[in-house]
Amino acid sequence: PAAHLHARYAHEGPESVAFSSKAGSLSSHLFHLATAFGSPNTFTHASTCPAGKAIAAKVMMGGDLAMDIANTRYLVSFGHNLYEGIEVADTHELMTAQEKGAKMVSFDPRLSIFSSKADEWHAIRPGGDLAVLLAMCHVMIDEQLYDASFVERYTSGFEQLAQAVKETTPEWAAAQADVPADVIVRVTRELAACAPHAIVSPGHRATFSQEEIDMRRMIFTLNVL
Repeated sequence: PAAHLHARYAHEGPESVAFSSKAGSLSSHLFHLATAFGSPNTFTHASTCPAGKAIAAKVMMGGDLAMDIANTRYLVSFGHNLYEGIEVADTHELMTAQEKGAKMVSFDPRLSIFSSKADEWHAIRPGGDLAVLLAMCHVMIDEQLYDASFVERYTSGFEQLAQAVKETTPEWAAAQADVPADVIVRVTRELAACAPHAIVSPGHRATFSQEEIDMRRMIFTLNVL
């Protein structure tokens, strides 16, 4: 193997080699090897699952937070298919919530099992998630649907956020995501009306796409509001 790596390095450069590892302590050793070799191409479990969510949570809150799905009255999902994978406990909690009458709204390009069991499925354009989330934040702030006392006591940067989403209207998002503006407004109002028993699911999906970390940041922001 070392001879093959040396030959690849000599003929095509270190960037021609990718280093991939399963999750766990061995990842760091493999990544040190990749660095010594000169390759920037490293992949592990986090590369295709929770890294965007984990980084956003760490930056914004110092760490991840658990969802109380079983007691939610309203759950919005952006491609998070809770009925087909990831954590069985979440699936059981989702079933409990739906049995108690919770409303589920799915934004997903495909009709997943979760989408088929949700109260609403909106076939969002692939890559349109961030636009819809920004528009939801716009509505939440513009219509003063957020918890002002909570925001004042536990957060910082609200004025900067309000300025950042000032122009991200539902009409703007509709053109980006193929989701009608009136749907974005209604879902945001319903979400706020069910607070604090409401969740925008942080989800699990491919990370390091162009929008991934900002998308997760906006999901956490909506939950905070």
